[in-house]
Amino acid sequence: MSNFARQKFDPKADGFAWPEEIDVTNSHGETMHIFGPWEIRSSDLANVTNERGKENLRRYRTDKGLLTELQVKYWQIGGESVVWDFLAAFNAIFEASNELRPISEVRAALHERGFTSIVIDINLDWLIKGKEVTFDSKQQLISKCHTSTER
Repeated sequence: MSNFARQKFDPKADGFAWPEEIDVTNSHGETMHIFGPWEIRSSDLANVTNERGKENLRRYRTDKGLLTELQVKYWQIGGESVVWDFLAAFNAIFEASNELRPISEVRAALHERGFTSIVIDINLDWLIKGKEVTFDSKQQLISKCHTSTER
């Protein structure tokens, strides 16, 4: 008998953005059906230290095929070029000063530049997880100077 005991797959504990069957919409109003997460060993995720790497490991069965979490998020926001446009706009907001800004002010400025809520939410999440921005105790956003817009 083997000493190896298989752990039960728990998508919520493993940080899957969509742990259950769901329809997600992109910034163009198109819908993708996610049937559910593709099983992965928790130990594989534990060996990856950054969130972007984990998004590349977490996979989903969708009506568009087997996609990583990162691929689904890129589809949601409209592609990689939207990320670069977002970063340029985000940095422009903090160009004059890197002082604290209320998150509502930053979101409003990004909406004025034409970004949808889904694009703002996903990109801010990436910036926070990548430690490019941080929140103070009052939930105001501060930009760090190293959010690069170089492609």
